[in-house]
Amino acid sequence: MKFLRYISVLAALLATTAVAQERMIEEVVVTAQKREQAITDVSLSISAFTGDTARANGVSRPQDIAFLIPNVDIKGSSQSEANPAITIRGIGMNNFNSNNNQSVGVYVNEIFLSSPGMMSLSMMDIERIEVLKGPQGTLYGRNSSGGAINIISAKATQESSGFANLSVGDYDTVRFEGAVGGGLSDTVSGRISALYDKQGESFHTNALTGTDFGDSENTGIRGQLAYDGDRLTANLMLTVMNQDVANRPFVHFGMFDAPFSFTPCAAVDAGGLDNATCFDLLGYQNPHDPEGFTHDFDPNRMGEYRTDSDVVNATLRFDYDFANDVTLTSVTGLIEQDRFYGENTWSQPLEFFAVTHDEDMDQFSQEFRLAGSSDRVDWVAGVFYSQDQIVAFNEANSGDVFGALLGVSPITWNFDQETTAWAVFGSADWHLGDTWTLVTGLRYTEEEVDFTGGTFGFDIAGNATFPFFTTDNNFSDENASYRIALEARPSDELLGYLSVSTGFKSGGFNGDFNVDDPSIYDPFKSETVTAYELGGKWTLGGGIAQLDGAIFYYDYTDIQTIVPVPSPGIGFRLGNLDSADVAGVDLDLQVLATENLTLRFGLGYVDTEVTDSRAIYDGAKLPNAPEFQGTAGGRWEIPIGPTWNIALQADVKYTDSAFRTMPNNPQAFTDSYAVANARIVLHQPAGPWEFAVWGRNITDESYFIEAFDVFDPLGATAKLAGTPQVFGVSANFRFQ
Repeated sequence: MKFLRYISVLAALLATTAVAQERMIEEVVVTAQKREQAITDVSLSISAFTGDTARANGVSRPQDIAFLIPNVDIKGSSQSEANPAITIRGIGMNNFNSNNNQSVGVYVNEIFLSSPGMMSLSMMDIERIEVLKGPQGTLYGRNSSGGAINIISAKATQESSGFANLSVGDYDTVRFEGAVGGGLSDTVSGRISALYDKQGESFHTNALTGTDFGDSENTGIRGQLAYDGDRLTANLMLTVMNQDVANRPFVHFGMFDAPFSFTPCAAVDAGGLDNATCFDLLGYQNPHDPEGFTHDFDPNRMGEYRTDSDVVNATLRFDYDFANDVTLTSVTGLIEQDRFYGENTWSQPLEFFAVTHDEDMDQFSQEFRLAGSSDRVDWVAGVFYSQDQIVAFNEANSGDVFGALLGVSPITWNFDQETTAWAVFGSADWHLGDTWTLVTGLRYTEEEVDFTGGTFGFDIAGNATFPFFTTDNNFSDENASYRIALEARPSDELLGYLSVSTGFKSGGFNGDFNVDDPSIYDPFKSETVTAYELGGKWTLGGGIAQLDGAIFYYDYTDIQTIVPVPSPGIGFRLGNLDSADVAGVDLDLQVLATENLTLRFGLGYVDTEVTDSRAIYDGAKLPNAPEFQGTAGGRWEIPIGPTWNIALQADVKYTDSAFRTMPNNPQAFTDSYAVANARIVLHQPAGPWEFAVWGRNITDESYFIEAFDVFDPLGATAKLAGTPQVFGVSANFRFQ
């Protein structure tokens, strides 16, 4: 209630100062509903920011987006950051295998990324990023039960334009990003973009060798050709990227009271962790500061703890405008990715479970849609088809566990998964007068998953022994999802809406190893979400402030999540929980406090509760769903001459504590934290140059973004630390 009173007071102050303000908050145009609209005209909870804002805040990969937006959590997985997991308003993928889609759909230039492994690559030459909260079950192609993230690249145009941005910083970091483009003829234009991103030193150290953990390098190049005729426009985009990075190691925590004991230590019994008194199964105690970046790696495995990925991405879009104000749009996407990476989950010198993954991922998608508008209705109708395949060979060397106990090491598991999906969809905004609009949308989807795989053991001499479990199975499902919203526009400054929408994420198969439970290879069911949302967008003070807010409730059923195999089993099972209730609030406020001072505030609250027939899950919180998140930021422009300004900028995000696994084991828990970034910028508001000194995590906050305890039989919990304090400088030149 206090917050609402503060907002009311602020609104009154803004109303009285509106006449003194000549500036207005810049209107943001988004394509969240497959057509260009001002963000204030979209009856969805949506956040959007430009590529310049992303670069200024160090957003270089999709998983960095969470810093700018409340009620969004993006964590590393058990493979460090190779398969990040996105959660929006409590809905997300709590799984770390490459063959399972996100619950939050990630779309790059309208192409759905079918594997979380495609998210770990750097972004380059970004025009805009849009984050849609809530299920997107009508206009979006695949599995968007929790929301959607749209990453839109800058396009080739007839206007000559480009930029070059160079940043250098701590840990021998160098990042160059640039682009140049313009007209090649009266109707044809082109654009070339390039990226070089290197970190020469790691902030993690291996105490057993006295060396840091290796360097990282990302490179990319993109070429575009665009055609702009009287009725036909087309854009062909080809992107090639390579990633060669050292995976971040986890911090190791023991859980047993003595070596070779299965009895929890006193700290674990009390709901905590303490490396001074606790051991893992093999007797290792981590002697290093648990909040630091020093570890004991197996030196023989250090070369495997990397990700080496090559990606080719081709996208073709064309639009044809018919004479009757109807537009035909075609979007074709092809992605091929070859990736090898190794896990460094345990960060200890014994050969616990050293895993490598060799994966080939391919996907093709095609969407056709027709769109039109009139005084009475704006409509979209289309068809969608996609096919993706992942072939994986995985190997776990475990000489000190499986080798010693079972005489089996390594263990391998292989799978070949092919997914085919198609859908028909339509959406119509019915204008019922000057004030009211009825939004309707419907999508019918069919999805089929074919999975062949198995786990195999080898003796310590390398001879094949026997298959543990294998499967050759199929899963298929169909779904009809919808959205109904009633919009009210009583004035140009206010939009209110009430909506009901549904989302669907198909079932599938667990892509992990299986040594003792045949049910691990059983398919898991599809999950669904029914969302109720009441929201509004309010332009205040004649345009000097914008307040967006929503309250929501979700009925979330057949929740896909990792559940432990029956004790004393070793492994991971992707299964379903019965249901959960999810309720919360989103608030975003932008204010032009003075002519030169812009302030931004965001607040997210979400409360989740699981209902399940099994006592260990019933009443639990959903994983990766902090109860509170808040953002705040500001930029103060200080003119220092006729053509130059100094800008002071700061941004902070607070994230509440959260459980990271199901069930809610207190060891798999991360505490609350706040991360602040800052920049001092010297720039030409109407000119090409910008120079900046910047800092990220300027308070050097120690925090964890992931905790992983599903390997309890080995007496170990692992936590993944966030990035430490980093400072640097950058220069940017932009021309047009």
